[in-house]
Amino acid sequence: MTETIDLPQIQTAIEEELKECILHSENNYYAGYEEMFTYQMDWENNPHQYRGKRVRPLLLLLAAHAVGGDWHATLPAAASLELMHNFSLIHDDIQDKSPTRRGKPTIWIKWGEPQAINTGDAILALSSLSLQRLKPHFSPEQILQISNLVHHACLDLTRGQYLDISFESRPSVSLNEYMEMITGKTCSLLSAALEIGARLGGASEQDSLALNECGRLLGQAYQIQDDWLGIWGNDAITGKSNQSDLITRKKTFPILSGLAKKRTFFEIWSRIPVITCDQIHLLVETLKNDGVKAETEAKMESLYLQTQTVLDSLNYPENRMEPLRSLINKLMKRAQ
Repeated sequence: MTETIDLPQIQTAIEEELKECILHSENNYYAGYEEMFTYQMDWENNPHQYRGKRVRPLLLLLAAHAVGGDWHATLPAAASLELMHNFSLIHDDIQDKSPTRRGKPTIWIKWGEPQAINTGDAILALSSLSLQRLKPHFSPEQILQISNLVHHACLDLTRGQYLDISFESRPSVSLNEYMEMITGKTCSLLSAALEIGARLGGASEQDSLALNECGRLLGQAYQIQDDWLGIWGNDAITGKSNQSDLITRKKTFPILSGLAKKRTFFEIWSRIPVITCDQIHLLVETLKNDGVKAETEAKMESLYLQTQTVLDSLNYPENRMEPLRSLINKLMKRAQ
């Protein structure tokens, strides 16, 4: 078991494991069925190109490595979380009526809602089945424990999605409610990734739970940063619109923070029932003048520092911890 780690090698191994987990049939009746899997996983143009960031499997594998484990053995669990993430994306795109993802039409746009729902269901089933590939390296008790963690994470994800959808029809949402929502929708799979990697890597119960907490803090920081990018980000760089959150009156951290202050942003927001592109600049400047931009950045930084504090509390060789630290640092520097 080597103590050095090569990120491109890991990324290639993730793609290969995902392809092994997605069942292929020699029956031509299912060629179109499998085409939807290939399309969702971004393999349709270049099989060696991984356009999805694969953040969750990377976190799991690097956590296993950090605590002294063999990341190769944990690949099926990493694939399971990535498949579960993609199941949630397919259903989320249908629920949000999102026309594009990763710069191309979403599955429901390309094949219709019924086939997209079926594809999402199939990928969720494959997520569960992939855990059986852990058998050569782990005991039945360990696999059952990991399966429970994966499925509890999925349940928490759906709870967060329930809150997110319910917020759309509510006139007001508190920041505490928002944090509860993202703890489920965004943090659940990140927490599971780090905890599962730790457990499969041989970490203690205490360290495994510490890494779960690290994932929660990282997820909150990541989502609030995503909200920041949705208003102040450079859309030419991020590929994310910096107008749509305001135009659709999405309940993001900066918007809810601005409303909670009941200052100028609150007054403008309350008297404009429909926001147009011409009003975006005024609202963005008002959020900044009301102190929301600085407050959002401070919240992101605080959560990121807490993430680092948890990592610092773990007593593992720094050469093993460094790849995990580096990935987390990269995730938190998207706004810079």
